[in-house]
Amino acid sequence: IPGSVTRLDFGNSLLHKPSAVKLGNFGGALKNNSEGIQIVHAGNHWLGIIVGGDTIDGVTPQIIKLDFGANITNTSPAATDWGNIGSMLYPHDLYIFNENNNWYGFTTNAENNSITRFNFGQSFSNAPTATNLGSFGVLSGPAGIFPIKDNTNWYLFVTNGTTNTLARLDFGQSLLNTPTAVNLGNLNGTMHECWDISIQKYCDQIIGFVLN
Repeated sequence: IPGSVTRLDFGNSLLHKPSAVKLGNFGGALKNNSEGIQIVHAGNHWLGIIVGGDTIDGVTPQIIKLDFGANITNTSPAATDWGNIGSMLYPHDLYIFNENNNWYGFTTNAENNSITRFNFGQSFSNAPTATNLGSFGVLSGPAGIFPIKDNTNWYLFVTNGTTNTLARLDFGQSLLNTPTAVNLGNLNGTMHECWDISIQKYCDQIIGFVLN
């Protein structure tokens, strides 16, 4: 709040202190309680996909496309509000991926304890379809989401902000499968209102970081 986007310009090194460029709310298309964003390069277009919106604050959940064209530094991207699809309810994190030349995405819904999966098709030209996959019995205030492929299998880790736990969804060889769910609990009692997660492969290990 207020709903807006800021671009950080690092120059030729991520070690630089970035300068901030405020892009605003694109004529009011982007509402308050904006949460997850992912930048996608599809064809010759740079796109920003954003989810957010909390009905408790009177904001209808939404997924928005920002089309920057061929230049990511465009300060006036075309904004398209695709509305609330897939029964989103205060969507938080966002992950977009390509499988077999089709684009898909996941978001976590903090207020109805679920995950929504988007199907964008082969491009982002048309409005996506979406399916709410439910809670799998392990989600409670889900916020952060992070996928990782290990050998041939995909796993999706989700942080639960209200129960201070970590959940793992096992998809097998495709993120389009119906996953099995595992509640990993509160690891060593270290998690408190855990909000986001990032996992990296490092040498012969897999390392994760969780925000509390």
